[in-house]
Amino acid sequence: MISKIKKIIVFVIGLLVSFCMYIYWFVFSGKQKKIAIFDIDNTLALSALFLYNGKCSISNVPANKSIKKILLEKKEYGHKIIFLSHRPFHHFHSTFFWIKNNIVTNVRKKDIIFVPEVKFKLYFLKLFLKKGTISYYDDLHYGFELPEGPFAYKEIISKIEEMDIEYYGYDYIKRFKN
Repeated sequence: MISKIKKIIVFVIGLLVSFCMYIYWFVFSGKQKKIAIFDIDNTLALSALFLYNGKCSISNVPANKSIKKILLEKKEYGHKIIFLSHRPFHHFHSTFFWIKNNIVTNVRKKDIIFVPEVKFKLYFLKLFLKKGTISYYDDLHYGFELPEGPFAYKEIISKIEEMDIEYYGYDYIKRFKN
């Protein structure tokens, strides 16, 4: 019972934080010509290969060097970099320092957005589409431990593919597993 209540509280807090981030980006951010949005787990971080097998923690999971290189190239060419991830909110600070130590040193906390459920990524993608053109890197897959699926997010993937977004999904990302 306590575990269920704790999960509900964490979900509600996560939802409130996501909503606050949405309002922040809606109200305070101006137009960006180019925006590159990156998922963390199984995209920038090799989570499935290490984290889910208990070989390391969130703070020391290895980075996907090939996707990191793409991110740094996007940054060099003037893209605004956003990290959009479905992760538990209590991992925000460890994720922030992981990005700072492994991906890009000058990351700002406001550029990291956690959502309590994957479907909430769609709201942020729609918002950012109003701000500029988007390149979006996200496997939307449970992990590399099952090479052909499950694709629990097929409905979300199809909605993204309907949007005017340059989407790089699982088939693209799996080529760069280091």
